[in-house]
Parts: sequence; structure tokens; C-alpha cells
Amino acid sequence: MNTYDFQIAELCFRLYLDHEVIVNEHFKPFQLETSKPDFYIEFIQEENMNFLEGRRLFSNVGYEVFGERNHFVRQYVEQKLNRKPYAQRRLADDGKRITVKYLPDFKYAFSEITNSFSHIGFEELLMYGNRLILHASLITTEYGGILFSGPSGIGKSTQARLWKEYKGSEIINGDRPIMGKIDNVWYAWGSPYAGSSTYHSSKKVPVRAIILLGQGSRNHIEPVPPAVAFRKLYMQITNNSWNRWYVNKVVDMINELVNEIPMYDFVCTQDADAVDLVERCLKGDEEWT
Repeated sequence: MNTYDFQIAELCFRLYLDHEVIVNEHFKPFQLETSKPDFYIEFIQEENMNFLEGRRLFSNVGYEVFGERNHFVRQYVEQKLNRKPYAQRRLADDGKRITVKYLPDFKYAFSEITNSFSHIGFEELLMYGNRLILHASLITTEYGGILFSGPSGIGKSTQARLWKEYKGSEIINGDRPIMGKIDNVWYAWGSPYAGSSTYHSSKKVPVRAIILLGQGSRNHIEPVPPAVAFRKLYMQITNNSWNRWYVNKVVDMINELVNEIPMYDFVCTQDADAVDLVERCLKGDEEWT
């Protein structure tokens, strides 16, 4: 049995596989041996599997979700063979032990850490550790961590790069940072998932502000009331809509977040003026709108 340990957002994941797998470059910063894993994930080849049929609670291009005795089962399907099922993922009652069973012919789907992680329900395990994934770019500055959030193509990576260019800020993650609250402080961590960017740092930073982006011909920033910020942030959280516990957990965490961390709407250009305006806002200058 081959064992692989990873620490992501200060949560430890131990994977057991009966074959060696490639540790992809974006996972290497997170590979760390530990004596006390938070999650145990076992991958098992099984010749004969009873795949579920009938009413699906959720379905997308890669997997389907079924209800089974008060549990949710993720059943993974081959995209090129008429959606043939090849693997099942189950989570134990304690939220710490995960079993992924798969047909031997699909061993190739578990040849790398990246594709192995794609079968464990990573976002759900994070939620058991009081962490959530936010669609954003994360930078660290002299004022603390700043997250630029918004839909794809809105300019999150661009604003992060501008801060790196003009202020020497470090980009921690370019697409999917992780957030959580420890000892009454909100932190953001880098993750192995960074979209097309190359920023996969494992660092964490206390959160100073979340900037909700829009595009415009001029720069304008203003505080966002918690109720408005909630709606906008909820759209950028990786969610499991079929799981009531998960949804309620997300709602509770976002409610805390928007009431404790400054939120700003920022319509902006893609130049140094955008950086200067956000900086004046964070410094508390009287005129920054």
C-alpha cells in the first residue's frame, strides 16, 4: 500500500492507494508527512461493483449523486463511453474516512494525485474542517490578505498581478483559495487549485478585505452592506446544493464572514490607478471613492 500525505489549509489528508501515483507539481508544495491525519482516504480496486440507478440528486459531466440510507454516494462516470459508471465515493458518518472504489480497467483515472483528489469530494471534506473554497485571487500585502472575487473573466488575476507589479505583493493563489476562521480570526490559504495561473503557494494570511469586482471605464470603490455581500459571495463559493447540511454550513460561514470582514464593490480599470484607489481605502484615507 502506498501512502501520500498532504496538508492543505492546515488540514491533513492521507491517501492510501495500491499503486504508485504521480504527485503533480501544483500539489508538491502541500505534500507533508503527518502523524495525525484529519482525513483518511482509501482507494480500492473492485472487480464487481453494484452501481446505483434511478433518481439522481445531482448530475454533471463527471459524476452523479444518489441518496442511500441517509448518505450521499458520488458515482463517477466516464465521459467518452456513454457515461459508463466506473467509481463510487462514500463518506463515513464521522466525516473523516472516505472510501473510493473503482473498476480495475479505470486505474488510469487514479494515476496522479490531481485526478485522485478529484474523486474524494474535496470541498465537502474542507467543510467538515470549517473551511470553504472561494472563487478569487488571493494576495498578501502590508495591510493583510486581500481577495479579489467575482465571476470568471472579471479580472481577478489582473488585479492581483497589478498589486504584484506596483506594490511588490505576493500572489498566494490565482483562482481557488480556501477560507476559514481560527481563534476568531479569518484566514485565507493557498490551494493546489489555481486555474490557469501558476500560483499554488501553501501559505496562509489573515484576511483584511474582500474586493468584489466589476469592470468599468473608471475606478470606483464603496463598502457593501452584509446582505448584498452575502448574495454576491454565495455565488462564488463551491457548493453542494443537494446536501442540506452543507448548504446550511455555507450560509452560516458566509453570514459570519460578511459581518466581520470589510467587503467592497470595486468597479475598476486595469492599471496602477486601480491599485492606488484600493490602497487608499485600506489605509483609511478620507477620500478614496
